[in-house]
Amino acid sequence: MSTMKEIIEICEKYNRGEIKEDTFIDFLTSLNPVSRLNLYNKGLIIDLALGDLDDMETIKGYEFENAINMEVIYVLRFLMSYIEVEKDVYSFDDSAVDTLYNAGVVDYILTYCNKDFEILKRMFDNAIKFKVLNSVRGAIDSMVEPANVENITRIEDIFKDKETIDKVVNIMMHNDPSLHAIKEEIFAPLQKELKV
Repeated sequence: MSTMKEIIEICEKYNRGEIKEDTFIDFLTSLNPVSRLNLYNKGLIIDLALGDLDDMETIKGYEFENAINMEVIYVLRFLMSYIEVEKDVYSFDDSAVDTLYNAGVVDYILTYCNKDFEILKRMFDNAIKFKVLNSVRGAIDSMVEPANVENITRIEDIFKDKETIDKVVNIMMHNDPSLHAIKEEIFAPLQKELKV
C-alpha cells in the first residue's frame, strides 16, 4: 500500500516522462479503487474535511481561494478515500491536485466511483450548510435572553435592514472562514426572504 507522498512522487515522475506507461498502468491498478464507501466512513471523512476547511488559513474572502481549497479537499480528502492509500501526514495543496489530474489518476479513480463521489460531495455541502445554520443560531441565541420579548423585537428590527444584515454576515464570516464557501447559497436567499 502506497502513502499519499509516494503516489504524488510516482505521478510527478510519470508526468516528467521518467516512468513508462505500462509501469504506470500497473501502478494505477495497484490502487484498487472501490465503487462505494459506506455511510459511516463518509461521515468520518466529512468530519475530517470540515476540520481541513477550518485549518486552511488562505480563506480570507477571496472566492478563487475558496474554490481551490474546496477542490483540494474533494480530491485529496474525498477521492483518495476510494483507493488503498496509507493515511500519512501529507500537505494539502493545489500542486498535488494538479499532479494527480495531469497523470490521469483523478479520472481513473472516478471511473470506479463517480456516482458515490458525487453523493459524498453533496453530503459535505449539506454538512457545511448545517454548520452555517448552527453558527447563525448560535449568534442569535447569544443575543437573546430567554423569554425577553424586547430583545426578540430588536433582532427582528436588525434583520429588516440590508446593510445591517451584510455587516452581521461579514462578522460571522470573519469569525468562521468556512462560511465563505457557501455565502451565496445561504445568505443571499435569507436576505431575499427578508425582502432587504
